[in-house]
Order: sequence, then structure tokens, then C-alpha cells
Amino acid sequence: MSTMVRLGIDGVLAEGWAYSMDASFTDFQGTDESLNVAALDSHQDFFYSAQIRADNAFGQGNYGAVQMRNFSTDTADAVGLYFNNRLTIADSWWLYPRLLLDQRKSKDTDLKQIRIKPSLRLDYRYSRRFRMEMEAGYEWTSREMAAGDLDMQGLFLRAGYRALF
Repeated sequence: MSTMVRLGIDGVLAEGWAYSMDASFTDFQGTDESLNVAALDSHQDFFYSAQIRADNAFGQGNYGAVQMRNFSTDTADAVGLYFNNRLTIADSWWLYPRLLLDQRKSKDTDLKQIRIKPSLRLDYRYSRRFRMEMEAGYEWTSREMAAGDLDMQGLFLRAGYRALF
């Protein structure tokens, strides 16, 4: 059994500027072992986020948003910043520059992790029912562990389409 409480608020700061805030708390009760299924320990999770968004900040139909996210669980804490923008290039073409900055710390181990992930997404909307998208980016992760530090980096590319029937 679990209990969850979630609160959210959103509103307008000024013309073209909006905000939203969300918080949730979940209390998971433990379970007993049953029919060779392992027992689960009870735990609690707490998440909250706040976002500020500017519509038409870079021209008609564009937006810019900054979001702060935080979570705390029995095993880890994390805080992050997320920058997301949409720029109209031409009719049916949109460009989404994004940046994720994230830091996590494990409570069970001495693991600390920092992640930086910039990306650029391009959308083409052929019609209301068909869209193609491509995203390219870079991700750098640094982990501090008891056994030694580990830095990882890589490039990614994804492409796809969406069709509504």
C-alpha cells in the first residue's frame, strides 16, 4: 500500500510570462515475502519542481523555459536545472535548443554524479497528423566513487517520426 500527496500551482507572472510549481510526497509501505517474491522495504520519496516560461520571447510562436527539479528518496538526493527553448525557423520547422544540468548524491554509497547534456532538436510538422524529428547532442557525466572517479562522455543522435491515425 502507498500514500501519495501531490500539489501543483500555476499562474501568470506578467503578459507572456507564466510559472508552475509541483510537489509530491509518496510513502510506500513495505511488503512481506510471498510465493518466492522478495519482500520490499518501505520508503519515502519527495519530488518538487518549479518552472518559469516566457511565451513569444524570441518571436511569435516561440518560447523559453527554465525548470528547477529536486528529489529526495531514501537512497539518493538530486537537483537539476533544465533549459528548454523553441524557435520557429520557417513554416512547419522548429528548432529546440536544450540544456540539462544535473547533480545526484547517493545516500547508501559515496557515489556523487554530475551530468551536463546539451542538445539540439529539429522538428518538421508535415501536417497535424505527421511529424518528423531529429535530435543531436552531447552528454558528459562525472561520477565520484569510493573506488575512484569515472568520467564518461558521448555524442548521441536520434531520429524518428510520429503519425496519428
